[in-house]
Amino acid sequence: VAELGGDGMAARRAWERAAQLAPDDAEPHRLLAHLHFEAGEDGPAERALQTVVTLDPEDAATLHNLGAVLLRVGRPTEAANALRRSLALRPTSME
Repeated sequence: VAELGGDGMAARRAWERAAQLAPDDAEPHRLLAHLHFEAGEDGPAERALQTVVTLDPEDAATLHNLGAVLLRVGRPTEAANALRRSLALRPTSME
């Protein structure tokens, strides 16, 4: 809700708190990854995405996003692995 109102920091704090309260729930980590990625914070985005992949290894979209972050930070081999895994889970995806 805070993100929709334009208060990105409040949204981040809310999702960080949600991730602390429910560490085994992929959704807060997924949303934190999005906030970090949009802010150009590649390290925190990668960590949040890795957490989501651990919690939900069949999430093709998260693997795709992880590949994008890894490409952005200059790790093409790891990016290719994440993107291949994403494609294997969703072979008809056009992302």
